[in-house]
Amino acid sequence: KTSGETYVYFNKPFGLLHWIEHSDETIKEDDVVILIDPDQMLTRPITNDFTNRTENVLFGGHSKTIVTHGNPFAQKYGLGKQWMTFNLDA
Repeated sequence: KTSGETYVYFNKPFGLLHWIEHSDETIKEDDVVILIDPDQMLTRPITNDFTNRTENVLFGGHSKTIVTHGNPFAQKYGLGKQWMTFNLDA
């Protein structure tokens, strides 16, 4: 059900979808797309292997530690559910 209101935080996933659907680049089945925020920094090389538990923190009972086709990974976003009570009119 939609309320007709704009939800400003959809800009990232819908921006990515727009790029995928309208890009002049050919996105192949096995291409890897990394979506990062411009206000973040990388402190280690980007990898698909998270098996080294001394260098990586995995939350939950994840049995998979390697990014493979159809098995994406994402960082934990530590904000929790506080975003649900933000005053967007402030």
